[in-house]
Amino acid sequence: MRFMVALLVTIAWSNSAIAQWYSGGTLTNSYSDGEAWTKASKQNRLASAADMALVGIGTEKFQRHASSINDLRPYATELRVCIDEAYGPSTMRMKVTEIGAACIVLLRDGWDRRLMR
Repeated sequence: MRFMVALLVTIAWSNSAIAQWYSGGTLTNSYSDGEAWTKASKQNRLASAADMALVGIGTEKFQRHASSINDLRPYATELRVCIDEAYGPSTMRMKVTEIGAACIVLLRDGWDRRLMR
């Protein structure tokens, strides 16, 4: 019986964690920089990138063309990777939002084409 309870708790917790991939981003504030980004967990970076991607795409546009919040994940992942790759010795003092905005400019045309399909 204890095994079943433990199994059900584990399944519920893991399903909750999977469903909440976009929650908990703390890196879009005014003081987070490259050091904060590179030290943050992959989950925090993805959730923060999701916040920025949604702003970059536009909430209304995303709602018109997407069927669920999970449709945002590929865009958030692309943005996270772009930000990861943009940080280096000469950019570590730049704010996450500045790097994110530059990455959105680079990625947005591709995002728009994919959303319109």
